[in-house]
Amino acid sequence: APPAALPASQLASVATGVASSCVRVPISVVKARLQLGLSPNAAHAVRTALATSGWRGLYAGWGATCALDVSYALVQFTALEWIRALSTSVVGRPLTTRENALVGFAVGVITSVATEPLDVVKTRLMGQRSRRPAAAAQAAAQQRQ
Repeated sequence: APPAALPASQLASVATGVASSCVRVPISVVKARLQLGLSPNAAHAVRTALATSGWRGLYAGWGATCALDVSYALVQFTALEWIRALSTSVVGRPLTTRENALVGFAVGVITSVATEPLDVVKTRLMGQRSRRPAAAAQAAAQQRQ
């Protein structure tokens, strides 16, 4: 039997996760380097990433970020649909604005708890120093000039 197709919301979650990670990763790399104390300012973080690894330096941890973004979106949209459907069946009517807000709060908590370990891994990958000490030393020398 052919594999079951993913619901449209889950396919949209995957597409959204991939697209957003392509845009967000360079910003997250700079932020992680600043938070970890590896660079004194954003411009230095960008220069260092480019000097040590080229454009790949700004996309350090893209795989982990993509996995996080896709996982987050999948958990979020799946939990939202499931909790909203369950809540609607329990109360027997469409949810009020207050009830929808409570559903959203519960979904946010579930999603954050479920994906936090991936976020920690992603942040550490993005903030890693270059594994090539010679390249890092060369980049530092270029920045001093």
